[in-house]
Amino acid sequence: MSDKFRRALIVNKFIPSLVDYGVEKFDVVEFAECGAEGLVYLQRKHRSPCVVRVHCPTQLLIEHNDRGHSLGNNLLVMAERMSSKRADMVTAPSRSAAAMASTRWKLTNSDPVVIPNLYNAVVFNVEKEWQNRKPFVIVYSGRIERLKGVMSFPEILSKLHSWGMDFEMRIIGQDTNTAPGHTSMREWLMRSCSPEVRQRVVFLGQLGEVVLAEELRKASVGLYLSAYETFGYTVLEAQACGVPVVASRCGGFEDIVVDGETGYIVDVNNIDNITQCLFHLYEDAELRRKLSCTSHARARDRFSVAGRINDVTNFYTAFAVS
Repeated sequence: MSDKFRRALIVNKFIPSLVDYGVEKFDVVEFAECGAEGLVYLQRKHRSPCVVRVHCPTQLLIEHNDRGHSLGNNLLVMAERMSSKRADMVTAPSRSAAAMASTRWKLTNSDPVVIPNLYNAVVFNVEKEWQNRKPFVIVYSGRIERLKGVMSFPEILSKLHSWGMDFEMRIIGQDTNTAPGHTSMREWLMRSCSPEVRQRVVFLGQLGEVVLAEELRKASVGLYLSAYETFGYTVLEAQACGVPVVASRCGGFEDIVVDGETGYIVDVNNIDNITQCLFHLYEDAELRRKLSCTSHARARDRFSVAGRINDVTNFYTAFAVS
């Protein structure tokens, strides 16, 4: 917590110091709620209009990653709420994130405004025509942590293997110590898989955007089973690359995935339903092709920078002059 407060003090000094570089006034200053980095600046009497944007509140990390309610974590939760209440406006990337902020933070000024995150369509796109890829490649991208639902993977993959499915699971992302006993999740996953399943799992580590997009374009389906997501960039990037997804009914995923059209929305605890969705896509190449095309088109039209940047800039312009 002390490091977070020190950062807030630095931010409070840094923003006004930009006057020395010719910046007399900002039209809008936006802070992520993470770490309450705008907490001190938001107390200034004469400051620029400020927005706090929901990203990934500490409260959610505590609940879903088994971090525990330490004094430092509890103070950080309070600081994030306080900074949000002091902001002139709060925005959120999804309807569920807006609802969470409104209820958890007990905002009194107004409900958060939903402005979806945008992705770079220059990087995440479909470079060539869809093809029936073999073997069937299941991809996951994101931190390898409890919150992301990866602890369900061994059971899901074991069922698919028992059904005679020829697949490969490619896991992209950074390892975390969120497995039981606060140990490596990657190591826990490997120990939890049978030898037959283990040889079908490939860990690729954390990748840069260009290489990540290349990997996504090789996939047949994406598997994303987070307990909660304020938005869900990983799902959006997969769909932008033409990858249909099986995603949990949680948070921002439901703003991105259209059930039955760009993938499937599933109950994260219903392992049978998840495996059935994956097997259905495995058996039906034509369905995968249709979902792939729809996924890419919807991502491009609704969430690409090129497609939505005017909407976003118009919103902030109107806020700045109001």
